[in-house]
Amino acid sequence: MLLIIQGTPFCNINCSYCYLPDRDRRDRLSIDTLHRIVSRLCEFVQTAPVDMSEPALRVNSVAASEVSVVWHAGEPLVLPISFYRTAFAAFEPLRNLGLRVSHGFQTNGTLINDRWVSFFAEAQPNIGVSIDGPEEIHDLHRKYRNGMGSFQTCLAGISRLQAAGIPFHTISVLTEPALRVPDRMFEFFLERNLLDIGFNIEEIDGINQDSSLAGTEIADLYGRFLRHFLRRNADAGFPIRLREAEHVAALLLAGELPSNSQTQAGQIISVDVSGNVSTFSPELLGLHNEQFADFIIGNVFTASLAEMLTGTVALSLGQEISRGVANCQATCDVFSFCKGGAPANKFCETGSFQASETMHCALTVKATLRECIEVIYRSLAHQPPAHQQFPAGQNSNTGAAPWAR
Repeated sequence: MLLIIQGTPFCNINCSYCYLPDRDRRDRLSIDTLHRIVSRLCEFVQTAPVDMSEPALRVNSVAASEVSVVWHAGEPLVLPISFYRTAFAAFEPLRNLGLRVSHGFQTNGTLINDRWVSFFAEAQPNIGVSIDGPEEIHDLHRKYRNGMGSFQTCLAGISRLQAAGIPFHTISVLTEPALRVPDRMFEFFLERNLLDIGFNIEEIDGINQDSSLAGTEIADLYGRFLRHFLRRNADAGFPIRLREAEHVAALLLAGELPSNSQTQAGQIISVDVSGNVSTFSPELLGLHNEQFADFIIGNVFTASLAEMLTGTVALSLGQEISRGVANCQATCDVFSFCKGGAPANKFCETGSFQASETMHCALTVKATLRECIEVIYRSLAHQPPAHQQFPAGQNSNTGAAPWAR
């Protein structure tokens, strides 16, 4: 289970492409709410499986062996370290049930100081830092509210992590200007020793209703960017672990994507600062929609997770998402590598969960598969030494999401 918790909706910077609403709100998750979240999870994993009629809604709660907690949906480091010491301890009841619990932060990096570095060294969470590339690319969109770019403070935070030997990965949002400078992007990450990275496209998602990647020629531009970046990496002996490339390599070895957690209720649980719960795509939480009750399936103070996942909102959402998955399966020749895509992107791009293709899937699935496969086979044809062969398997930067994404 992936559990995404909004410690606060507030963010200290104001990225122009951010999908999250209410980034000026300074609400803070109460410890009482956090204890209720953990209590609901304990209750859930000890109950009998919830088995519903629609495939997208089958939840086997007792099969859970690990809960990955991601602190996101605002800048998590605006909360004090003392909050996280208490928060991490609050998950002990889950460990007592035999579940593994890991914590992760997705941060813009600007608030990382020596105290945070010490805490990271002690608690050993997974850390993702958002940096879009060199300063002229990063600061186009990742600005403070006064209009100043955040690159220098982000880079200072990264440097502190590197100096202390704290492992982390980076996530970069690709915008149209970035796609035009693949050499500049590759050399930036290589020179800065940022060797574990993932690319997210500038999505039409959440409150972000536009994207510089919405043009008809962008698929070719994205393909050329990724192809060039991958070839540079291959020629250099694969110093960079690129999430997209490793994901494709793992898919090719497996033959298909085992499952899509965004289309199955309960595999991803998102909880906002007030204890409201959503499932399926994390980006749905915070959107306003009358038909699906703002995508809130319940609240930890008023219902159990089993009740939420079998409630009216979850059932109606699951039915619509299942129809979209069926449409994908009927029309897409790479369905086995995707299993129905990202429901939030479908809804935000087309207004329906039943769409079978989006800009998001055209780039992150289809174009990425095409370009990665070409480079893999190109590398195999040249038979590089074993230590230079294309790395396969899981990257530490699984992100999710996207959301994660």
